[in-house]
Amino acid sequence: MKDNYDIRYRGWKRVKGNFKTSFLLTLFIFLFTYIIFGSNGLHNGGIMVDVFSNQGIRTLVSTGIFSGLMKEVIVGVFGLGTVWGFINWSREQATPTTPVKDSLRFWYGDTVVDTIVLLGMRYLFTILWSLLFLIPGVIKSISYSQATYIYADDVKNGVKITSMNEYITRSRELMRGHKMQYFTLNLSFIGWWLLIVLTFGLAAIWVYPYYSATMAEFYMELRRESLYGGRSRGRRG
Repeated sequence: MKDNYDIRYRGWKRVKGNFKTSFLLTLFIFLFTYIIFGSNGLHNGGIMVDVFSNQGIRTLVSTGIFSGLMKEVIVGVFGLGTVWGFINWSREQATPTTPVKDSLRFWYGDTVVDTIVLLGMRYLFTILWSLLFLIPGVIKSISYSQATYIYADDVKNGVKITSMNEYITRSRELMRGHKMQYFTLNLSFIGWWLLIVLTFGLAAIWVYPYYSATMAEFYMELRRESLYGGRSRGRRG
């Protein structure tokens, strides 16, 4: 599997090559974060739904389980549509023609209920682990981080959806041996979230697309690794 430098570089290159489309893919999550969470939401990196701010570890204390669940679900649906837009963009090597509509993909049709259920399950499972100690909660949130993307892959491929809990299990299996890499990849964005603070949220216009594109590249590397093993490793550039 490629290292974090390669993964971030690919995300950076994607956004830099077409910033307008990249921003439009993140438009709704940017607006929602700002409107609902205010400038503090932007400062805290509200798009980071996977580990640091939106898995309930902190929101459990600050806003309660129900409020944290609502934030997890709403931001999570926006986040899934955004990252999935970047995944399709990278796979098909074709610039999305309707990026705003693509980012809302999981807000309509038969997928919205399944997506909400999956996000709710992921949040509650993480909360239960977090009640033991902080570290187990962080580890489990990382293990569960790919569940929604695996689900989205099945939806695209026309796979019959029978159990949402299955995606929690498959995410754990996919992340086996890669949890530390995922953690350090997220950690490497701390400087960018600080830049958002220093620019009073303005830098989020660039950081949100960059982070989403990077998460898309990480997922695709995981899938390539699961299919081809070490043969998925490539050169930088």
